Amino acid sequence: FYGYMRLQQLRLETELALGSRFDRKAFNDFVIGQGLLPPEQLAEAVRAQFIPQYNKKR
Repeated sequence: FYGYMRLQQLRLETELALGSRFDRKAFNDFVIGQGLLPPEQLAEAVRAQFIPQYNKKR
């Protein structure tokens, strides 16, 4: 349950950062593509790679 809650928190944080540019499928694909990471490392990857990459695309 802890991991699920952390993932929900990360998704909300990402939605707020990207606003209307947030793409749920792209976010899910990115998270799955990262493999098994501890929650904090996954959050760091989303902040350092996904959010900047998606801000550039649109």
